[in-house]
Amino acid sequence: MIAEGAGAVAVSTAMFNKVDIKGKKVVCLVSGGNIDVTILSRVITHGLFSV
Repeated sequence: MIAEGAGAVAVSTAMFNKVDIKGKKVVCLVSGGNIDVTILSRVITHGLFSV
């Protein structure tokens, strides 16, 4: 999954324990569509060549 910065905030907040979610059912909405096509290309290329 690829998300632009604002879309990834909910997931990073949950991953790094910035909010108390222990024992709760949580949904992280990943949204946003402002990813730069140049960065997207670099991510895809990196994924294809990393082993």
